[in-house]
Amino acid sequence: MKRREFQRRVITVGAASAIGATRSVTFIPSPTNDPFKDPAYIRSLATRLATNQRENGGITVLPTASRYFTKIRSLVNSKDIQLQQASAYLARQIAWTLYDTRRFDVAQNAARMALKFAHYAKDNEAQGWAFSLLSKNDIDRRRSDWGVKYAQSGLQLRDVEPAVHAKLNIRLGRSLALLRGQERDAREHVERALAVEGLSLFNASEIVEEAGYSFADLGMYDDAYVSLGEAVELLDQWPALQAYCLGQQAKTALRAHVQTPGGAWLEMAADRMFAFARAVPFVSSARVDSQVIDILAATTQWNKVSVMRAARDQLREVAPPEPAGS
Repeated sequence: MKRREFQRRVITVGAASAIGATRSVTFIPSPTNDPFKDPAYIRSLATRLATNQRENGGITVLPTASRYFTKIRSLVNSKDIQLQQASAYLARQIAWTLYDTRRFDVAQNAARMALKFAHYAKDNEAQGWAFSLLSKNDIDRRRSDWGVKYAQSGLQLRDVEPAVHAKLNIRLGRSLALLRGQERDAREHVERALAVEGLSLFNASEIVEEAGYSFADLGMYDDAYVSLGEAVELLDQWPALQAYCLGQQAKTALRAHVQTPGGAWLEMAADRMFAFARAVPFVSSARVDSQVIDILAATTQWNKVSVMRAARDQLREVAPPEPAGS
């Protein structure tokens, strides 16, 4: 019930502002000879990069993100605080793009650069967002201990908006869920994140999504499946993120079927696979492509089940091409 109340609050508070924020991205002409010395220009690049990556996936914007990364490296020693703050924002969006293309090491470098910019600017909020990103990147590499350390470092920051601490709490909960014997603390931090009110639609959708992953890692498959279903609805404006969440919901149902045989989990997984297969062609994301491959490999054993065979056939139609020589 608490998660459903959370979702209703989010839709009421955040929907209108999120739509406006993501669909009115315009470039601001730079008054300087070098536009990368203009904070407003850099912020406009970051916003557009974030929008494109969330809607279309990281593959199509990777060359652009890489070019921006090269450009802003020299700005780290700038004395202009506004320029450092803007560069921290752009570095985070570059890191998210690299993360989506599964270039985790380079994403880590970009996230660390974002943290350095934020530190030099004495911007606690930007530092918090950078710590959240660093934690997320290590969670997906199954480096849970580092995920914990980055989240805890961020939670020590003061004078930040509630959304920052909500993200850091969900990162800490997710990291702890992957560690044996930390189940109680993991649930506590997840629920703490879910209790924060007034979040934007985007931030809230990620918290609900990450709660679903945490519940799955804790073996709470019913809660996980419901949370991921709610996240799918909330992510409707961002097709690449929504597609990934659909894939994870299918994988969660498959995991539940293996761990708790019986019930309708296999049919539920097939249903999500059908939806996932419809979403995949609209995005260019290495993370999504990896999901397709993982799901097809994991479901081979149920190919004789008619509904699963049909779901696999649809997913196979949208699978990424095999590498040459494989």
